[in-house]
Amino acid sequence: MNPTSSFPASRPHAGRVAWITGSTSGIGLAVARHLASEGAAIALHGQAAASAETDALVREIAQTHGVPVRHYGLDLRDGSAIAPLAQRIAAELGPIDILVNNAGMQHVSPLLEFPAGKWDELLAVNLSCLLYTSDAADERSSVD
Repeated sequence: MNPTSSFPASRPHAGRVAWITGSTSGIGLAVARHLASEGAAIALHGQAAASAETDALVREIAQTHGVPVRHYGLDLRDGSAIAPLAQRIAAELGPIDILVNNAGMQHVSPLLEFPAGKWDELLAVNLSCLLYTSDAADERSSVD
């Protein structure tokens, strides 16, 4: 039996929770809106803390699609803060069913001039956080 057969075809993610990193703008926001249109509760993520702009996004997505939406601000360069965030999402929205690792950062310069600090930041956000978010979503997706 198809596990989604009990959901209407237009809302195949009804009852699921989606955490999309880097989702307060661009591709991540488009993915969040799409998953919300399919019925998923949305954990919006951005580097910055909540603001009037993120509050407006939360309201707009929730009202348009009739799903729970929350914003979570976290700098993904801090790998030790990712698991507690996943636990908070699970506690507030439910177990994480869908993880979209969309966050990323960029710095361009010749290799010999590339600042070591920027290199470390790029690795933390573009590579290490993929491991940490995936692990955290899997381990923390159920609330004890």
